[in-house]
Amino acid sequence: MSTPEADARSSAVETDALRYESLRAAFDREELGRHLALFYETTDAQLRASAAFIDAALANDQRCLYLADANDPSTIEDALASVGIDVDRRLADGDLEIYPASDLYATDAFDPERSIDLLADRAQATAETDRYAGLAVAGENTWSFRTGSEFGEVLEFEVGFDDRCPDLPLTAMCQYDLDRFTNDAIAAAVWTHKRIVYRDTLCENPFYVPPADRHDHVDAPATEDGGTDPDGTGRSAGTTDTDAAGDPGMDVRLMLEQTLELTHARRQIARREQRLSVVDRALRHNIRNELNVVLGYLELLRTESNLDRRTREYVDTCLEYTERVVDRSEKARHIQGTLEDESVVPVDPLAEVGAAIGRVRDRYPEAAISLTVEGQSLPIDQTAAGHPRPEPDGGSDAAGDSDGLIDDAPSTDSLGRVIAHERLDIAIVELLVNAITHQDDATKQPVVAIDLSTTGGGYLDLSVSNPGPPIPNDDRRALLSGTETPLEHGGGIGLWLVKWIVDASYGELSFPDDGPDVSTVTLTLPHADR
Repeated sequence: MSTPEADARSSAVETDALRYESLRAAFDREELGRHLALFYETTDAQLRASAAFIDAALANDQRCLYLADANDPSTIEDALASVGIDVDRRLADGDLEIYPASDLYATDAFDPERSIDLLADRAQATAETDRYAGLAVAGENTWSFRTGSEFGEVLEFEVGFDDRCPDLPLTAMCQYDLDRFTNDAIAAAVWTHKRIVYRDTLCENPFYVPPADRHDHVDAPATEDGGTDPDGTGRSAGTTDTDAAGDPGMDVRLMLEQTLELTHARRQIARREQRLSVVDRALRHNIRNELNVVLGYLELLRTESNLDRRTREYVDTCLEYTERVVDRSEKARHIQGTLEDESVVPVDPLAEVGAAIGRVRDRYPEAAISLTVEGQSLPIDQTAAGHPRPEPDGGSDAAGDSDGLIDDAPSTDSLGRVIAHERLDIAIVELLVNAITHQDDATKQPVVAIDLSTTGGGYLDLSVSNPGPPIPNDDRRALLSGTETPLEHGGGIGLWLVKWIVDASYGELSFPDDGPDVSTVTLTLPHADR
């Protein structure tokens, strides 16, 4: 019969198993380097991490050496057997060795040179056989309490081994009991290991200090005054709980918690970016290519002379909606390509507007576009290249983009240059297309007004208006808040592209209220010399 106590024990076992599998997978797939450190609070956590490390190493054809100190070798064997390792066979075959740490580090006094010699011999013997890909060492560092060693001596051992055997394949995991080592010793261990294991998580260490910069970081003794540990607590005789805290301004537990949180955040971002990359590729490539085939057949069908009026309307509707999906796929491609590099540079706003008008005129030659600069109406000549937009690299406009079409434009000094994303013209194109395709009367010639004007405080307002209903409230709220919800979301991704480019430009997107029959979108951009 199930009881709450039994259910709790079962849940704990299942949770520990999940922690083990997660860490085991991380050891298997991630680069560990030559040295990593395990920080633990309980023996269960220590043995779980050690078993995951050894299990992954054996699976990757590494010879394994475990240096036991706080735990008996039999305890280590039981922990390894509990995760499915055939300990007896591995010991008999020489794949696994479990020895007291004193065999390597000595009992009474730590001799780095002697330890280097012993470990180098073991690594060299491993490298000389074709059976193994390298040597994995897990060591319990509580041996340092009995030798009164300073942490600098331990580092001397690690650096000395790397100098002696730089090419030998070896990975070592040093283990630190957070309840026994002092604050200073733990801090020194954090500073000197690129990768650390904490709370069943393999972490990249943001507090790592390269060897050349370590002089002021690693003089901490294992115990507070560098003495011995007669009572087995991890503290020297005569020290108190307050003494063992070390530097009161340095909270190593907080350092470890921050490292853990940063690792979780990085992994979440990496998973999200991977998923977005897959979806993005499907949108930009697979769907676009397949819909282009559909569009081709619909265009052929539309040319059939024997279609009746109703069937032709159906075909036209299919064409319209298929083109919309293809257009959104193209915008997704623009988003990926444009925003990967958020380069912000001083730009000429008139050149950006001119480039955008030229591109939009190619697609919508029937649109009537007007331009006002500082209250002055400017003519737009359809053939004159009055204000071509330079490319970010200083060359001419990209193939397929028309030259700017602003004729007799005033000097750029009248508006000044603004700080903006180098492809601000893409945002302006989106606003123009949105204005042209959302007119209140689709039977009339599309009319769009562009207005450029400086404002107080060193900003420029770039507004695009058209006759028709304003941007829907759901779209506005989603864009201004920066998030979409099931009940509050935008109707497409064009305006999101505009928002992201404006955000990258240190600007602001707004929707002035010009009445129920006019839609206006304004980009506010900072002047370069403000």
